[in-house]
Amino acid sequence: MSASNVRHEGISTLDLSGKQIAKVEGYSEVLVDADIIEFEILVQMTKSSVEEVNISVSKRIDYVLYVVKSFNVKDEGTIRVRQMLCKDGSNFRLIKEVFIVCPDLKTYEEISNKLTEKLNGLVRISSARQRYSSTCLQQAREKAALLSVENAYRKASQMARVSGQEVAMALYLEEIECRQEDNLRGVNEFSGDVHRKLTCKLISRVFAIYELVNFLEQ
Repeated sequence: MSASNVRHEGISTLDLSGKQIAKVEGYSEVLVDADIIEFEILVQMTKSSVEEVNISVSKRIDYVLYVVKSFNVKDEGTIRVRQMLCKDGSNFRLIKEVFIVCPDLKTYEEISNKLTEKLNGLVRISSARQRYSSTCLQQAREKAALLSVENAYRKASQMARVSGQEVAMALYLEEIECRQEDNLRGVNEFSGDVHRKLTCKLISRVFAIYELVNFLEQ
């Protein structure tokens, strides 16, 4: 059933059964922030020997990992480290890169600020890449649909009270719209946040028919 066929709402009588019914639409919007924040921290040094460069870089990487884990980024798969050793003339250059996944932009900013303060000029921190997990979006869709149904029921109840009736049961229920609007920005331009939160809107609309009964028939 298309949305254009169900824009009306009101109390009427079903032709075949003679039951009193309420036809209503329920609508909801759910805003959700990206729940996966990815970024990299790079440490590189050049020394005259492999041992020296290993010691120097490892010391800084150990501190990076300490800071990252202090913000509860500890689960398996959220931190990965890779390295590359190359010759730079007569010296050795060692590059280590830490890949990190954290759940929110605030954690990224706190880690970035801490490392910049303590290791200024010795680390490079990438910009945050924000995205949504499939679980996050699915839960948001389910929440939007549930809210739409609740809003439809509430509207039917309000209509029923006007005529001295109550809602008995749903005779028909259909989600007629399920839409996602991406790339909305949830942070005010002048909020002071350097990084903007990536926010999307999940929209749900349902059409429902509820049976109505008189108070004494309940």
